[in-house]
Amino acid sequence: MMKLDHVIKFVTKDGKEVTIRPATINDKDRLVEMYLNFHPEDRCLGLPPVSKPAIETWVDFILDSGFSLVAECDGKIVGHVAIIPAGNGTGELCIFVLRGYQNIGLGQRMMKEIIKMAKEKGFRGIFLTTSRCNVRAIHVFKKMGFKVIDSCYDYEMYLPLK
Repeated sequence: MMKLDHVIKFVTKDGKEVTIRPATINDKDRLVEMYLNFHPEDRCLGLPPVSKPAIETWVDFILDSGFSLVAECDGKIVGHVAIIPAGNGTGELCIFVLRGYQNIGLGQRMMKEIIKMAKEKGFRGIFLTTSRCNVRAIHVFKKMGFKVIDSCYDYEMYLPLK
């Protein structure tokens, strides 16, 4: 494993060589492509959007408003995690991993790195919202230290950083 300014190279549980690195505006087209190929059953709470114009607007917002990491394998982006500042020292997390790259440790690794970045940037905590039926993701979020703070309809989860 090599680390250089948040660039991580590692091998997943199933032997895929992946690079995790900070996303840049130059990644926009490849991020849009990833989200266009996102499996409909993997969408959660209406995200990612479905149409290309909506995806482009959403990706622009994420790249302009927060900070994010992408995971690359074989020259294509296969995962994206972002934190959007939400005020009061907190940020909102979203994470998406293409089918075929799930359940191999990639999402967990991406979350570890984005949490480190949030700590370095001085965030007090990170929150997220997910569907109650997103059982695999909830398991990973809890494994990373997130706690359910509201479960009325969806799960709202929070990870204190300080």
